[in-house]
Amino acid sequence: MKKVVAMVSALSISCILFGCDSTSKFPASKVTPDTLPAQVSMSDLTANQDVMIEYQKDDPEQIAMITGKFSDIQVQNEQDAACVIASMANVLGIKDVSQEILFVDRQDVKGQSLTAYTFRQFYENVPVMSEVLKVMVDQSGTPTILMNGYHAMDTFDVAPAVDRKAIKKLVKDKYKSSTDGEPEPGISFAFHGGQPVLVWYADIKDSVVRSVYVDAASGEILYANDPIED
Repeated sequence: MKKVVAMVSALSISCILFGCDSTSKFPASKVTPDTLPAQVSMSDLTANQDVMIEYQKDDPEQIAMITGKFSDIQVQNEQDAACVIASMANVLGIKDVSQEILFVDRQDVKGQSLTAYTFRQFYENVPVMSEVLKVMVDQSGTPTILMNGYHAMDTFDVAPAVDRKAIKKLVKDKYKSSTDGEPEPGISFAFHGGQPVLVWYADIKDSVVRSVYVDAASGEILYANDPIED
């Protein structure tokens, strides 16, 4: 299969929307096959005795992981790994792989003969912080594990009511410090009962609290990362 890679910084698009002047803490790049692979259906997976499907505990219809011989695509690079995810788009509920799923990194799994290709979901160019997708392959390049952190979102407002300037002032007033770099927008499912929340993430200089997640609608601090809690 012939492939072409379109490398577009997610940070550059986000900066157009929100404004920024620093390196993203959630870097990712588009990896786009010019020919989409054949779709694997749920019936294909369930009929295959070499495949196991695990579902999310809080959502029995949402796939958490697929293991076994679920793909015939041989993976040698991130483009091939993106093809594996693209072939599972219908099963995972992904509407547009080329726009929503961006490549993060490739790492060998310590202590195992596996290589993990990590991807992050972006919704309207805003990163979903909570989870990632991983394609894990053996030494021959055969996919053996697909970890799914994708969340389907039909409608979600990514326009923050609280702007970046207000977040920097909040950090200054509450923690008597400044942000380390620019606050970044993101979507998290870790708060409010697993519902998507638009947040600002900010690292903090010279403070006991190292970083904060702030609700971009209300300005409420949802989580403050204190090293004592680690």
